[in-house]
Amino acid sequence: MADFRDIPNSDMEAAVHEAFDQYELVEEFNSFNFVCPYCGELPKSKFVKPERKAYVYKDTWNFVCYKCRPAHNVMWEFQESYPDIFRRLLFYNTVNGGKGPQERHKRVYVEGAYQFKDGELVSLEEENDPDVQTAIAFCKKRQIREKVYKQWFVCKKDKRFLDKNPDGTLKLNAYGLPTGNEYGNRLIIPYYRFGGSWVQFDARDLTNKSKMRYRNYAGAKRELYNGDFLHFNKPFFMLEGAIDSTFIKNSVAVGGLKHFKSFVEADPNFKEYKENGVIIFDADEAGIDDLRTVMNMGFKWFDWSKFRNDNPNSIDYGGKVKDINEAVLNCSEFKMTPDGYVDPEFIMAHTYSAEAGIMMLNMKYGAPRKR
Repeated sequence: MADFRDIPNSDMEAAVHEAFDQYELVEEFNSFNFVCPYCGELPKSKFVKPERKAYVYKDTWNFVCYKCRPAHNVMWEFQESYPDIFRRLLFYNTVNGGKGPQERHKRVYVEGAYQFKDGELVSLEEENDPDVQTAIAFCKKRQIREKVYKQWFVCKKDKRFLDKNPDGTLKLNAYGLPTGNEYGNRLIIPYYRFGGSWVQFDARDLTNKSKMRYRNYAGAKRELYNGDFLHFNKPFFMLEGAIDSTFIKNSVAVGGLKHFKSFVEADPNFKEYKENGVIIFDADEAGIDDLRTVMNMGFKWFDWSKFRNDNPNSIDYGGKVKDINEAVLNCSEFKMTPDGYVDPEFIMAHTYSAEAGIMMLNMKYGAPRKR
């Protein structure tokens, strides 16, 4: 089965026409617009100009109605309302005479991307590579699904990837240290955009020797992990880290409160559909204080307080679980679906409104700390 990021633009354009031509669709240079199938009304006379409020944008393949529907991937529309189109697109490599998908893990460079050198970045599909084996062992230990980690990479550590001057000497930074290969011996978790390209990424240390377990690419602005694939019309979940978000459907990783505020300001859907938003920040002291700020913005809160590490083989046995991945590994109370996600009904059963959440936080943890 093909990942829908593999689907050629020409096939997506044909699918949009097939689904929405009946709604007076007009194709423009970078978008389609048409009468919304949900809130619009087709004119009864050909002399009446239709009111087109729905759009599909070609750069992201997002569907949006500026009257009734927030931006979300058009594939969700195909899945829910046009299942034949959805299935045909998803399995296009089979139904189109055996045509194979585009190369999923060949890096597509876009402006602002970090320039990994040839051979520096290796897909986790290359299972015979020893560095890949180390990265896969890390992922399996964390119970990350194979379908997820096979889209990630490992950055190899080697002097040949250091930056060099034209005369062959090493380039040095202001501190006299060589530049290049900054992310060696790290698991690279791309922030994929719709279409398969990526710029921002998490780089997780695989040696357990670095004081900085996680790094982000500082040369580009922060992005939401899975931001192009979030469906605001349903309950959606906001976590701190990318790995945690892989265990929850329809979720994004925001990277902490500072970045979350900027994402909310940049995308009005967060405010308009805040009643669908559930925040699941890490259950540490900093996370508790951040939760108050987020709940004051109107988002719901997942309550961690009752869950304990009940895995006797864990060094933190008996203590509180602090994030989703730890809960999946070490808390038997966390209910999972057969396909490896945290059960969304279980999450919602332990979720409180913003008002109730603030009251509970103050009762359990006291007043906010002074900063």
